[in-house]
Amino acid sequence: MPVVMMRCCEGVPVAMTQCCEGVPLAMMRCREGVRVAITGWCEGVRVAVIQCCEGVGVAVTQCCEGVPKAVMRCCEGVRVAMMRYCEGVRVAVMRCCEGV
Repeated sequence: MPVVMMRCCEGVPVAMTQCCEGVPLAMMRCREGVRVAITGWCEGVRVAVIQCCEGVGVAVTQCCEGVPKAVMRCCEGVRVAMMRYCEGVRVAVMRCCEGV
């Protein structure tokens, strides 16, 4: 079934996602006590790898409590990307991607 899987693996201190058929993007979630938006949640894990999947221009997290900005990355074919406004942040940081 075309779903985005997230796993905690023994000895791997990062919650990792993968791109699956029919699923363009791994959804981000906020978890209590976690200061970054991650693609899942494992005990003691505070970061995650955000992947660019086929057909997705920008992989972006959401704003979480205590996090001053939304993390984004440039994906293939994206020239300009904008971070989200988060509570307490007066400006949204814009970043140029490859080819701009």
